[in-house]
Amino acid sequence: MGTGNQRHEALRSSTNKTTARTARRTRTNVENCSGENIGEKIGELAASIDRTRKRTWKEKLTDVLWDMEGYSDDDMEMVYNKLIDNKKEAENFYLRKPSLRKRWMDNFIASMRNSSP
Repeated sequence: MGTGNQRHEALRSSTNKTTARTARRTRTNVENCSGENIGEKIGELAASIDRTRKRTWKEKLTDVLWDMEGYSDDDMEMVYNKLIDNKKEAENFYLRKPSLRKRWMDNFIASMRNSSP
């Protein structure tokens, strides 16, 4: 009778070790997967917060200016220096539709060139 009990105990012990290893592997896989998902979710949340953050007038101005094409760096710097010192004029500029911004820039650049000695 002792032999039957010993076999039963050995089988139970072996089964418990195998089950414990499998449970550990599964738990580790779930933890790794959860960690990756959490990292992705945190990244998505940070990007969403950044998109909804209220932008300052200076950020809006620079975005609009740097998106404009066909102007030299010297001309862009001249316009930037003019607008960055005057919030109301800068807001008036970046709130215009693109064709009116271009017209304003062309007129401003021409007037600055004509007034230079």
